[in-house]
Amino acid sequence: MVTNSSPPRVPPMRDEELDSSARAVVSEFPPGSVVNITRTLLWHPDVLSAYRTFGTKLRRGILPARDLELVILRIAWRCRAETEWGGHVHAALESGLSERDIARIPEGPDALGWSAFDSVLLAAVDELHDVSSLSDETWARLADVYDRRQMIEFVLVVGNYHMLSYVMNAFRIEREPGWPGFPPAYGAKGTA
Repeated sequence: MVTNSSPPRVPPMRDEELDSSARAVVSEFPPGSVVNITRTLLWHPDVLSAYRTFGTKLRRGILPARDLELVILRIAWRCRAETEWGGHVHAALESGLSERDIARIPEGPDALGWSAFDSVLLAAVDELHDVSSLSDETWARLADVYDRRQMIEFVLVVGNYHMLSYVMNAFRIEREPGWPGFPPAYGAKGTA
């Protein structure tokens, strides 16, 4: 797990370091949305530009927003990617997750208070994280609610945010000011 006290391994690109390729990529972002992860990946603008297309497609995909944010927060938790977690808490609240929902995500699929399908989503994230696949039982439980396209997108979302968690942790990307850390009950190390 990365804390804000760890110095970045790949520093975010400062405005004065932007070359023409990086400036072109920055111009594609809405004002004020270029955060540390973006500034870090600007060191490789071609990859950032291509990734942005893919990532945006998943963020604006066909999964219900609440499901999407629940999945993202669970994979961020499982990867101990506190920066990724912090970047999605506000969106999770806007999507319909409650503060209590967010606080119990670390407890996993068996925690009290989840709907049956929330538990399935969390269990599916855990399976993909742990064994890089889904059991037939979990697949069937997801397929009771999701259609084929949503099943494809679900697996791609988990993989995408797993990758982003690796990026956040390996490069030691710092949380933005105001982004929350893990729930206080789990401490700075992300454990109970």
